[in-house]
Amino acid sequence: MTKDQFLEAYKHRSYLHFDVPFASPAAAWDFVCDFKEGILYGSPPRKHGFHPFIGFTLSTLKIQREDKPGIPRRLRRIIYKNKLRPIKIASHKDAAIYSYYGKTLSDLYETRLADLNLTEVPTAFRKIPGGKSNIDHAKEIFDFVEQNRPCVALAFDVEKFFDTLSHRKLRAAWADVLGCDRLPPDHYRVYRSLTRFAWVSRKAAYDEFGISEHNPKLREPNPRRSRICSPEEFRQHIREAGLIQHNPESDKGIPQGSPMSAVLSNIYMLPVDRIMHTWATSLGGLYRRYCDDIIVVIPPEHTEATEHLMHALIGHECLRLNTGKTERVVFGGPIGSVAAEDKKLQYLGFTFDGGTIRLRQSSLDRYYGKMRNGVNQAVKCQGKQIRKAGYQRLKTRKLLLKYSHQVRRQRGDKRLLLEDRRKYLSKRSNFISYGLRASKKLDSSAIRNQIRAHWGKLWKQIRSKEIQP
Repeated sequence: MTKDQFLEAYKHRSYLHFDVPFASPAAAWDFVCDFKEGILYGSPPRKHGFHPFIGFTLSTLKIQREDKPGIPRRLRRIIYKNKLRPIKIASHKDAAIYSYYGKTLSDLYETRLADLNLTEVPTAFRKIPGGKSNIDHAKEIFDFVEQNRPCVALAFDVEKFFDTLSHRKLRAAWADVLGCDRLPPDHYRVYRSLTRFAWVSRKAAYDEFGISEHNPKLREPNPRRSRICSPEEFRQHIREAGLIQHNPESDKGIPQGSPMSAVLSNIYMLPVDRIMHTWATSLGGLYRRYCDDIIVVIPPEHTEATEHLMHALIGHECLRLNTGKTERVVFGGPIGSVAAEDKKLQYLGFTFDGGTIRLRQSSLDRYYGKMRNGVNQAVKCQGKQIRKAGYQRLKTRKLLLKYSHQVRRQRGDKRLLLEDRRKYLSKRSNFISYGLRASKKLDSSAIRNQIRAHWGKLWKQIRSKEIQP
């Protein structure tokens, strides 16, 4: 990999960790070169000790109504579930190393996909030719269903995907993409750091040093904090205090959130993608995979064989399917007719019943929940200022840009790239603008009708929360 390729792929990270951010992308490149040369040729620095990851749990609220056919939707009980996703953040030096080797593997992986005619199959964590988004991937599936009736759509979900990746299988797949029998020394060091990873809870580390989770860089007196602690403080307050946790499994699992996790997950699933794509194509069907979400569209008579093959392949890769999330939606009859048993195919945030494409209702409910929380937060932030100034109207510009179609009128800020002096416009987007784009691309008036009421609901929420003097 050349320096220019690395600088194009490298992302500057400014979050707090156990080391300080690089002064420039060029400094990150120099460090990565020193790391690689130190491993391969024994030149200084001979050894780099990988830091523990910073870990936290990302919680996503899932809203749905009870599935009770025959009962009107408005009368069904609402069920709230929190989907917990453990995230691990690498230190700045480690992230630079992972970015370099991740980019190297990604380029080789793309070449392998092209050789196997699988370029369109895995759709997550990649730059698909043509700049396709989730909307385009969903449209491809729904259009294929319409053009190939009768058919059945099978949706599978891999249970605890990143936590159950076999280290032995991962190492073999990694070496195979490199075209080697075994990993080179530098790649093996990176592999060991990801499979024998350790982490420190972000909350525990912040509490140990009295750091605010809401404004972690603030420190009195100045200057602002640039790292969590010094190496000496790390040994005394982190290591000796027993705050370091290790991967609980000795033979499986990699951290979710590192710059390499995405490409490694795709490499790991390459054998499954190759066999399932060949199988589905031979039947006149279609196979696509978005990370751990898999969908296969095939003729109805091959449903049982396809499910059996999928379970066998996933089991062979030391993984397990979440049978509770497996969906079977049969589309028969003429184009535009509703699926059997009034079922709906859910894919990438959309639902398709055979005739109409809509946004998932849970996504819409989550948006309105965020909107209400955003208005409440604005009231808290502006309350003191509003009372002091003696007026009662909330400042609504940011609320409108974040939660309404008005964001489409915001052209963005002009910024200047220092290297080639080219100007560009930064694009702004939100859930409503995404829905409007989806409505246009999917030719779905139902999506536009779903979000039509957002303007009135937003202003109703603002007016009900405005502060009285």
